[in-house]
Amino acid sequence: MTREIPNSRQSGAILQLYETLVRSWISDARCNLAHATVSALSVLDFESVVIDGALPVQVKDRLVAEVRDQLEKTDLQGVHRPEIEAGTLGHRARTLGAAATLISAEYMNELNPIGA
Repeated sequence: MTREIPNSRQSGAILQLYETLVRSWISDARCNLAHATVSALSVLDFESVVIDGALPVQVKDRLVAEVRDQLEKTDLQGVHRPEIEAGTLGHRARTLGAAATLISAEYMNELNPIGA
């Protein structure tokens, strides 16, 4: 049995019904994603954050904008502001990320082995 993915019109109608929940979720997620970004930047140096997943495009775009806005209000002393971008993989992001992890573990050379 295949699961049908809603088209844009269906997604829009669904979002209207759940706008209050979506707004609350985005508010929480923006703070958490901004915090996670700054925390990761304190240890790693990266230029961008890609937000993707099985989200309607409208929700993903709003989330990206809100995370950007939250980072504008966040103390970034000691780290640079990364670009916050929307990904394009959508519902395939999790599957492709898992596959990439397995392929990397199996076929890529470890560049910085611990203890080497």
